Amino acid sequence: TCYREPSLQFNKIYALNLSMKDLVSFNSLNRNMSDFLRICISSFNNILVSSSRGGGGHSLLKVISDFYYKDIAVGAFLENQDATYREDFHLFDFNNIGHKKNLRILIDEFKLESLVFDNLSRKAPLEQMDLIRDNQGSVLLFPESNSSNSAISDLEFRLHKTKPKIMLEKLREFIVRTFKIHVHIERLEDGSRKITSISELALSPEFEILEKKIFKFEEKSLGSRGEIVGDFLATEYVPSFLDEKVKKGFFKIPRGIFENTKPEDEVPPGLPGEESGFGFDDE
Repeated sequence: TCYREPSLQFNKIYALNLSMKDLVSFNSLNRNMSDFLRICISSFNNILVSSSRGGGGHSLLKVISDFYYKDIAVGAFLENQDATYREDFHLFDFNNIGHKKNLRILIDEFKLESLVFDNLSRKAPLEQMDLIRDNQGSVLLFPESNSSNSAISDLEFRLHKTKPKIMLEKLREFIVRTFKIHVHIERLEDGSRKITSISELALSPEFEILEKKIFKFEEKSLGSRGEIVGDFLATEYVPSFLDEKVKKGFFKIPRGIFENTKPEDEVPPGLPGEESGFGFDDE
């Protein structure tokens, strides 16, 4: 691709102390998508974050983790030691931990309630995901996947490779039971980084993993400087896990969040965050 003007790109932007407001201002997602991710964390749903190479997955992982309530004991198990996480997090070098038994010891010792991983374990990924399933509200980054669909296929392949005797039907059921939400962010051809889809994972009667799109980025055209022009759209699909929690009065969903409208300024009760309630300063 040829651009009219030279550009300078930094792949390791995760070293910066970015906020969700920064990502929205960069047009990596919109406000409704940000609010929804906050709801997912506050309602203790496990999130799978996948990203293309240089797609900004580490930055997104760090920003999503800022949504945790202050009184939740969060353990961040990181291969990348350059990332900056909240001071109240328990930080561990994932490279030096080893296996499930050691992780269990740390979880029990520090009374960890939610876990953040910046990569899938190479030696024991099934055991790692087993821990994620047991600690609701956890987030796993699965990097270097070119698309949302390929990320699920790649994850399935990596897990099956470690235990080839496990039936694919059981493996797919395990993935869907572990993660409620799948977020994919990628670096587009113009160098920009955008969340291209947020989906709820489900299992079909034929044991195929379905991605029920909640939000998506739709490309429209190229701008005058070669930049990709498009819109973040809500599909108007309301994820199934919200119905029960809303009916029980755990929190109120902002009106219009699953529609293609601007979000309300009012703060839904029960969501963690900064003074404005969504992590945005009042303008």
